[in-house]
Amino acid sequence: MNKLSIYTLIIFTLISVNVIAQVNLNINISYPAPSYLNDWTYGKSGMATLVLNQSDGQLMKIKFQTQLQNTNGTVIASSDNANAAVYSVRSGANVFTLDKLLQQENLRFADGNVMRSIQTSGKLPAGNYQLCIQVLGSVAGSTRVIEMLKVPVCRPFTQANFQLPYLLFPVDKTWLDAATAKSVITFRWSSIVPRTKEYVTYRLQVFEVKADQRPMQALRSNMPVLSVDVLNTQYIWRPQLNFNEAEGTVFIWTIQTIDMKGNPITTSDGYNLGWSEPRVFGVCNKPKNTQGEEACGSGRKLE
Repeated sequence: MNKLSIYTLIIFTLISVNVIAQVNLNINISYPAPSYLNDWTYGKSGMATLVLNQSDGQLMKIKFQTQLQNTNGTVIASSDNANAAVYSVRSGANVFTLDKLLQQENLRFADGNVMRSIQTSGKLPAGNYQLCIQVLGSVAGSTRVIEMLKVPVCRPFTQANFQLPYLLFPVDKTWLDAATAKSVITFRWSSIVPRTKEYVTYRLQVFEVKADQRPMQALRSNMPVLSVDVLNTQYIWRPQLNFNEAEGTVFIWTIQTIDMKGNPITTSDGYNLGWSEPRVFGVCNKPKNTQGEEACGSGRKLE
């Protein structure tokens, strides 16, 4: 190797070391992270700032090398560097929305369950993850790609495991006084936990249980006598129904929690489609506030 080549190699190495030493990447991910990966844009999930210090002030071309990992370091997905977007950065602070780092359309998944969840719902399954980013760049005047950070920057984030609302009132297996219920029946339930940054809709549905039915049969096969979307955790129903049956009238009710995109919010089991555990109550034409399966008069029991 001639002296010119040696000097050139030394100078390039010094430039590379200088670049590595003067790059800083800060990633801020909100908690909990947005449920939909498509919402990792517009700053909804947080922001990233890449600070580059170089004296010549020239533009530098960079790519982000991305990995999604479990908190134990198992790789769930990696980006394809050949297809990664190229960004031009200048000396100083360069701000990126996190979808640029995530590269959802450029990820190659190693976990089949996660891939199926994203394909069907657009969401990562509930759990704890980390986003790991390595910055790749090229020095001006060269096509050589270098790692601009000695180690990847990793930030943990959580896809929330939601607890669906708990139905509070009418209390399960309780008779309501028909004289009051003819005018008003108040439904109350808890909010979803954890609370989301976007609003959710609670779809309240009430079904009458016929004398020859079990409550779950009525829930699955009958048309609801009430179906209404509510933005808070209470609804006052003015039923205008006939509660003169001597044996009482029995109902089953539940809540479906729906996100702002109109899709049900699911929990870790993925099968409930946002429906809370239903509750049963009855309306008795004789005042009765008894809990349990005691009959209305000599009529039906709540079960």
